[in-house]
Amino acid sequence: MADQDSPRPPDRSRRAVIFATVGIVVIMGLAVFYVAVVAPLRETHAVVRGFTARHWFGEAAEDAVARLGGPERAAGRLATYLRLPRWMRTDRDAAVVLLGRIGPDAKCAVPALVKALGYSDAHVCMWATQALGRIGPAAKDAAPALERLRDDPNEEQHIRNAAAAALKKIRGEGEQE
Repeated sequence: MADQDSPRPPDRSRRAVIFATVGIVVIMGLAVFYVAVVAPLRETHAVVRGFTARHWFGEAAEDAVARLGGPERAAGRLATYLRLPRWMRTDRDAAVVLLGRIGPDAKCAVPALVKALGYSDAHVCMWATQALGRIGPAAKDAAPALERLRDDPNEEQHIRNAAAAALKKIRGEGEQE
């Protein structure tokens, strides 16, 4: 009877099953994260890096947008790319140019371009300003940000001039490209 009253040692096989299950769940979570987040960002980075300065005008932009999944999806992916830490998004200027060249449905790119207006990099700010002007009246939501940029005495003169030109195009006061 004494043997029946003594506590049983923990079931080692049960512990092993629990650890194996937790390990599988973690691995599956990492796999889903890679497929859902990392792989698309790597692909976006590859497209942006391949979109060099000599390709910024013409059909290369259309091809890059198509590779990113069309206008809406490209705008989302490029906006996500621009939110990455600076050391991970080395080609911000090309990403901003691509946002401005999404095509007739470029309105979906306006929020990301407005955010790019606030970057400390003058080249990115300039490209974002020009992209918003290129989009034209569909970028009317960017007008307040462009007005602040145009009226900021601390901003570089060529960026203030570009903001004024973009505002004219958005308001339909200037010639469209």
